[in-house]
Amino acid sequence: MSLALNVQFVQANLALYVKYVTGLGDHFQYIIIVVLLCSVLSMPLWQYLIVKFGKKTAFYCGIWVCPCVMCVCGGCVCVALTTTLVSAA
Repeated sequence: MSLALNVQFVQANLALYVKYVTGLGDHFQYIIIVVLLCSVLSMPLWQYLIVKFGKKTAFYCGIWVCPCVMCVCGGCVCVALTTTLVSAA
């Protein structure tokens, strides 16, 4: 039950962020598609890290290393994908 509440909390905050901060409320569905696409495409990487280094190391990598990489690289990719989807609509 806690996981479901966490997901709902993140979704609600993402919706508010997209609507009021970025001003892209009309394109929220495209942003959700980009987020889900990035999540699905990263699963093989996480599976590889779990098999190669173990669950704990992969977890710590996700907690400490990945947010930094996502801020630098992932932000650029997400912005580019979102811009492409929004301009195509």
